[in-house]
This record gives sequence, C-alpha cells and structure tokens, in this order.
Amino acid sequence: MQFNGMRLRKARYYNGLSVDELASKIGVKKQSISQFESGKINPSTESLWAMSRELHFPMSYFFQNDAESSDKVKGTTYFRSLINTSKKYRQEQIVKMEHVAAIYSFLNTYIVFPKINLPEIGEGASPKEAAKILRRYWNLGNGPITDLIQIMEKNGIIVTTFKTTSDNIDAFSHKYDDLFIVVLSQNKSVAARSFFDAAHELGHIVLHDWYEDIEELSHEDFKQREKEANEFAASFLCPEESFRIDFNATRGNALESYAILKRKWHMSIEALLYHANRLKLITPSQYQYSYRVLHKKGWYRNEPYDDMITLPPPTLFHDAIKLLLKENIFTTITLMQSLEDSGCAMNYDQVEMLLGLPEGMLAPDVSYTSNILEINRRE
Repeated sequence: MQFNGMRLRKARYYNGLSVDELASKIGVKKQSISQFESGKINPSTESLWAMSRELHFPMSYFFQNDAESSDKVKGTTYFRSLINTSKKYRQEQIVKMEHVAAIYSFLNTYIVFPKINLPEIGEGASPKEAAKILRRYWNLGNGPITDLIQIMEKNGIIVTTFKTTSDNIDAFSHKYDDLFIVVLSQNKSVAARSFFDAAHELGHIVLHDWYEDIEELSHEDFKQREKEANEFAASFLCPEESFRIDFNATRGNALESYAILKRKWHMSIEALLYHANRLKLITPSQYQYSYRVLHKKGWYRNEPYDDMITLPPPTLFHDAIKLLLKENIFTTITLMQSLEDSGCAMNYDQVEMLLGLPEGMLAPDVSYTSNILEINRRE
C-alpha cells in the first residue's frame, strides 16, 4: 500500500488546518508535513495514527487513490460573501464538496436520482427574464415558493446543509460533471435568509459560466455576478407582477408592511426592501431611510416573523440511504465498508454531517431494526 500525500493535504484542508497547525497537533516538524504531502517521505506508523486521530479520517483514507468522481469536481465554486471569506475557509468547503460528490457517485450506482432538469437560458437574458423562464419551465406559477429545496432536488440539483467554520460563508455551489451541488450553511438559522441563499445559488446555476476560475475575476466582475444572482433570486422568489399587487395592497412604505409581505413571500424584510427599490416601487431616498430604520430597530439580524417561517431540509440523501437500509441492500456497517471500497474511506459521523443526516443514522453499533425504528420515530 502506497501512502497518498494528496489525501493528507485534502484531509488537512477539510479540517481547516495549516501545515504549522497540523504539525503542532501531531508533534512533528512542519517540514515533515510538507514532505508527507509531496510524497518525498512516508510518515511513520505513529505519525499515521496521530494524523488519523487529529484529522478524523480512517487510516485507510491516506492509502487510497482519488476516486474517479473526484477528478470531475473542477471549475468554479461560487461562494456567497466570497469577498469576506478567506482562501483557507474556501479550500475547506471545496474539499468537503468533493467528498459530497464522491458519496453521491457511490450512491448513484444503487439509487436512481432525478436528472438535471433546467431550461436553455439564452445568452444575454437578464436575471428577471431567466427567473421568469425557470418558473414557467418548472410550472411554479407566480405565487410564493415555500418548498424551494424540494423543488431543486426534484429537478436534479443536489442540496445539502452543514455547519461551516466561518460565519462569513452563507452558501456555495459547484458543478460536478453534469450535476450541480448546492450547500447551505447551518450557521444561518433564519429560514427567510436561507431561502434567498438557495435562490441566489440557483441564479449562478442558470446565469453563469462554470468553467472559469472565479478567483481570477476582477473585483468589479465578481460584484456584477453577485448582483445578477441577487436580482435573479428576488425575481424568482417574488415575481414582479405579483409583488406589485401585494405592495400596493399593503401600501408598503412602512417597515411593518414589509413584515406582512415577508410572511407571504418568505423573503427577509431587508431583501424585500432591496426588491422594492430595484423595481422603483420606492424612491432611493425612501429605501435609504427605511434601511436606516431597519438597523435602528435591530432588524438587521433578527426580524419579525423569523420564527414563523421554516425551511424544509433537503431529503434526497436521507431518503436514498434510508431506502438502502430498509430494503436490506446494506447494513450501516456494510454501507460504510462499500463506500470505503469505492475509494472514499470516511467515518460514519462525517458522512452524516456532510449529507445532513440525523445524528447516529449510520452508527455501526446500532442494529438494522432499531436504526430504522429510530429514523421513523424522528420523522
């Protein structure tokens, strides 16, 4: 068995550690970590155990070649709040995305997932036009969308959610072969904002190029991409024609009126203000005044009705794995062993975290029967 230094680097990125930090944790020189990763020397058994423990990956992970699916994770990864997110944190999430892609590739040999179902958006289409085309293509009408995550999954877009080590990361997405994967950060607990994050990533999917290096974009070009994704999200979640009717009916100049609109459209008051300003339903001075009042009231982070809007979680991975367990295709132990055999050795709690599964769903010390009963009880 040959030690794979690239796997060590990925495990380090996965855990958000620098070379110095990992060296300090396992008690070796930082030059040793660099040499392990470059393949110049192989780690001792003692160092291997230490790395496995600190990085929370099985020992076998470091001796595997990268699965074929990992090679397909190329191109751009779009991050919400990219400007405020360090390269270190971006690397961490990109590597986690690779592991989600590898798990998907493994499950796809047993489960028929929905195929990607997106319309052709003509080059030069505005965000508003693209949002209208997609709504029509998915038969969504012009009313509120309350189950956006399930709609995305139904149309072949993989969505998962997990905690990130930086609160600056709201959401991110990547194209994997012919599939798009969207990750929503669990750090953001406000459903209305997460709705917008998901729609924002959907905007990148239908509007932008996925085969360029986003790191090479100028600051102005990146801001333009983000503006377009925001405009798409607002237009998709809250179509102009319907919003104008509701806005006029509530006489939406007062912030309290936006709270009423929020309950219907599942968008934050802040996003609705932006939407009203962009549609010229209010003047720039009214928008600026309302925005100042919003901050003065402390609504920037905690708005009215935040606790009344819920975001149904992704279910595709959960349902796929539950089916494999229920139909006796796998036990939790053989499932994790087969995932390892496919080239992606991981601990069960890592898989649970990446796929947004209930804690303990894949625990090896839980029998098949009690596992399914526990899953059903939680649901």
